[in-house]
Amino acid sequence: MLRALLVLLLFGCAPPAPGVVYVVPIGAPSPAELARAAWAAGRETGREVRVLPARPAPPPGADGRVSAGALLDGLVLGAPADAFRVVGVTDRPLGAPEEGEVIGYARLGERALVYSTDALSPGGDEAERRARTRRLVAHELGHTHGAGHCRAGCLMASAGTVRDLDHLADDLCPAHRARALAALQAVPGDPDWQAGVARERLRLGRFEDAVAHLREAVSARPGDDRLRTTLGVALMARGDLSAADAVLATAPDAPGARQARAALAAAAGDPARAVALLDAAVDPRRGRAAGVAYARRAVTTITFVEPEIVVAAGPLRVAVADPILPRRPNER
Repeated sequence: MLRALLVLLLFGCAPPAPGVVYVVPIGAPSPAELARAAWAAGRETGREVRVLPARPAPPPGADGRVSAGALLDGLVLGAPADAFRVVGVTDRPLGAPEEGEVIGYARLGERALVYSTDALSPGGDEAERRARTRRLVAHELGHTHGAGHCRAGCLMASAGTVRDLDHLADDLCPAHRARALAALQAVPGDPDWQAGVARERLRLGRFEDAVAHLREAVSARPGDDRLRTTLGVALMARGDLSAADAVLATAPDAPGARQARAALAAAAGDPARAVALLDAAVDPRRGRAAGVAYARRAVTTITFVEPEIVVAAGPLRVAVADPILPRRPNER
């Protein structure tokens, strides 16, 4: 039955919130593990949960681990149109760059997360196993909501081992609880959801898709400088520099838009204007200028280095503060 599309309504009498959480088996996780994943996902999001047919696990790397990042890419690219979140569950060990083996993995602000049942301890009764799965799913969901690891000792504290996982707090700190509640208000198709999907597409180099999603978001909320800045960056990535400058000019007071326009000015051979825009973009509360270094004479790369988007254009390489995911002070 789990190999067919399975709908789990886990919310008693309350109707689920809009959007669906999809659980995707990768490899051959057990039915019991999938049931725990579906229960935890429904509990933490208040959404309808559907378990999709299993996907084959990709071959492991030289270290014997499957790339968690590659799995996330496949999950977001294959997400159904009404997906609020996508939860990958695999029985294979997972690895991530610079981290080695990981239990779970998610990128900040993207809809997908993945975790490995291979790393979970088989000990304990069913209540203990469900509690462990809930903490793991809730922690990775926190990353999808835009939360980094927390210094305040909450559920978002760093957890690299099952022992760490078992010692995580059960609840979020006030700052991360507020962020989670805000993220849970998103509805597939609304401007914030469109912006989140566009961010995924930008990272994956799907610039046409990103621009299309952002145009819909800006159309629905035309006064949002954050959305217009992100649309301008997406147009830069697509190579449409004139259109990018026109969109960014509609957000003249947004520091991120000024930073992006500085890169465009540099690409047009106007370094004086680029410097002026960068100076105007300095946030006096942070007391530092935008980072600048030399790069090639065209918009060549859009790189996410949390919490910034690095835009290479002209003789400048400009770090644009990520307009979608501002950092909180207790994160690292």
